Amino acid sequence: MKSLFILFLFSVSPSAFAVDAGDGSDGACTDATFTAAPARRSFQCTTLTISGALNFQGQSGSAFLIKSKGNVSITGSFDISGSAGANGGDGSAHTGGGAGPGGGAGGNSTINANGTNGSGAGAGGLGSAVTIDPTGVTVHGGGGGGGSYKTVAAAVATVGENGAGAGDVPGTAGSNGTVYGSEASFDSSFVGGSGGGGGGAANDTNAPATFSGSSGGGGGGAIRIISGGDITVDGSILSNGGSGGGVFGTQSAGGGGAGSGGAIWLQAAGSLTISATATLSTVGGTGGQNDSGVNGLGGDGGEGRIRLDDGDGIINIVGGSTISTTPYSTSFALSTTTPITAARQYSSSISCAKVTEEHHQKNFVINLILGLGIAAVIHLLSSKRKA
Repeated sequence: MKSLFILFLFSVSPSAFAVDAGDGSDGACTDATFTAAPARRSFQCTTLTISGALNFQGQSGSAFLIKSKGNVSITGSFDISGSAGANGGDGSAHTGGGAGPGGGAGGNSTINANGTNGSGAGAGGLGSAVTIDPTGVTVHGGGGGGGSYKTVAAAVATVGENGAGAGDVPGTAGSNGTVYGSEASFDSSFVGGSGGGGGGAANDTNAPATFSGSSGGGGGGAIRIISGGDITVDGSILSNGGSGGGVFGTQSAGGGGAGSGGAIWLQAAGSLTISATATLSTVGGTGGQNDSGVNGLGGDGGEGRIRLDDGDGIINIVGGSTISTTPYSTSFALSTTTPITAARQYSSSISCAKVTEEHHQKNFVINLILGLGIAAVIHLLSSKRKA
């Protein structure tokens, strides 16, 4: 009965089922498909060809999901990076840098208050806490923390420097964010990078004046491309973090933290080729810096995540190509039925392929009947030998 049980499990296992490459309802997708609907984030293509420069930097919204029944060719650029934070120091509050689609925005800068977190998961830490002393104490703002995703950047935010005057107060620094998620869990949680924290505000009694900190950079976005054929990247897919705000000469305000890189996920049923001229980039931004003598420096953003999957066992990364972080890779099988409603996948314990949570009822019944039939024959033959 052990063989019966094993084959029964195989017959109901989802290992025979796979991801969906879409229904092709948008036809042959080109640059114009995206520019005609800049707020749209989900596409169903017969083929996908990107030859120009598509720029969605800092435009937020949901993550990109692009399905193509046929081949995908990217010779141009697709940019979903976060934008930089604003420079502070003028006594006005500033909004944080915008996130790439699927990422988190940078933290706002404020006056006489804390810098704030970026809004994405794993957002950068707080900027400096600033208290204006009515007796005339000078307070120098600390830097905002950098956003993190796959990694936490080595360059962290610094405290506001202690000025030369008696009683000057250095503002505290923000903390860089913590890592979150994993490439293996993209099927259940696919998000972009996190924003950096805003820098701390400041008070300078020598001016006298009150200065706002600089705001944080936005996190890189998230893009997933599924192809029923080959994917060839000769151009670039960019999901970098935005740099923190900051400009030399803004007195004692704190620099903004930078956003982290985002997420790139490519899945090809055929071959997946990253050519010598290609770039896949999910690097973090650089922390903002104001007048370095009296203020804190914003933390840098951490790296994002890249995942490359294929169905035929061929992932060709040509020497000379630029991939900003070590990619995670798996294999998967393409669905032969359309549409498959569930996007969630699991790693089968029987097969190394990626499989979907739901499957077509007809395939389930056929697999069940065949599995039970084969198991019954094996069990019968085994019983006769024992007799």
